Amino acid sequence: MEGKREEKYLKKDQDDQITVFYPKEFLKHLPTSRIFAIMRKPNQKAKKDDVILILRGSGLFIDIKAPHTGEIAKIPLKKGQKVKVGDQLFSMKNIAKEPLKKPKKKHVYPDENELEEKIKHK
Repeated sequence: MEGKREEKYLKKDQDDQITVFYPKEFLKHLPTSRIFAIMRKPNQKAKKDDVILILRGSGLFIDIKAPHTGEIAKIPLKKGQKVKVGDQLFSMKNIAKEPLKKPKKKHVYPDENELEEKIKHK
């Protein structure tokens, strides 16, 4: 994995499966959220940047996107479930065997500045 941002919320295992976690960047503004919607199911394919989950916290809706093209391996959550920093959100099989690259503009999560702007404008 490249870049510090990925290391905080993505974990790649030896089977080329990637797990996405609730990021530490959310701690300041959204220490906890609830699962508002689950857009994909296990064994479904997803393209990079497809929305997998939608979180709701502090009146904000946050799209959680696929970090690469692949197949959803596991979503250990249910709609309405509370999640906090460090919780596993979902896992994906990297069927395209794409290397994880540092995102340029789009991210799986909004960064801290984007969260502050959303909070100010809600």
